[in-house]
Amino acid sequence: MLKKFLFITMTTLLCCTFAMGQYVAPETGKAYRILTPGKNYDCMVANYKDNLIETMAKSDNAYEQMWILEKAGNNSVYIKNGLTGSYVQHISQLSGYFRMDETPREFFIKENSYNKGFYNILCTSTESRGMHSSPFNEVVLWYSSTSTGTLSATEWVFENAGVSIDVLAEQQEKFREQQDIIKNVDVYNSKLTEYF
Repeated sequence: MLKKFLFITMTTLLCCTFAMGQYVAPETGKAYRILTPGKNYDCMVANYKDNLIETMAKSDNAYEQMWILEKAGNNSVYIKNGLTGSYVQHISQLSGYFRMDETPREFFIKENSYNKGFYNILCTSTESRGMHSSPFNEVVLWYSSTSTGTLSATEWVFENAGVSIDVLAEQQEKFREQQDIIKNVDVYNSKLTEYF
C-alpha cells in the first residue's frame, strides 16, 4: 500500500513539474501561445472576423493562437498575431475590448511580483491597466493584480508555439491571399461569367 501511495505521489509531482516546465519567460523574436492560468489555461486568440482578441481552449496548429513578440522600445514589445500579421491595439477609454490592426502598439510585459513565472501585459510601463480575460472569453482592459498572490484572469503565461517565425510568415501570406479572394469575390465572379 505504501509503494502504491509513493508511486501515485511521485507521478503526480512529476506531471506537475513537467506541466510547469512548458511555460517560459517571454523574449522578443519568438512565437508563443499566451495562456491565462485564471481560466484553465485558455489561449489568447485572434478573432480575425471581428478584429477582436479572445480566449479559447488550446488547439494544435491553430496559428491564430500564436503570437510573435517584436522588440519595440524601452523594455516594450509589439504583439503580432501569427496568422493575420496584425498587432494588438491599445484601448483609449478606461475599459473596452482589445482589437487588432496593422499598426504596431507598445505593450509592457511585467512578471508578477508574487506569482513568479506569471506575467501581466500592460498598456504602459507606469500603470496597472492591462489585458484581462473576461468570463465571456473576450480580452478586455482591466486593472492587473501584480502582488496579491491570487491567480487571476489578468495573469498570463507564455508557451513556446513550436513553430518558427518563417512558418508563421508563410501562414500570414496564405491568410492574406485567402482574405483577398473573400474581399474580391464579386470581381472574380464577374470575370468568371465573362469566360464561361
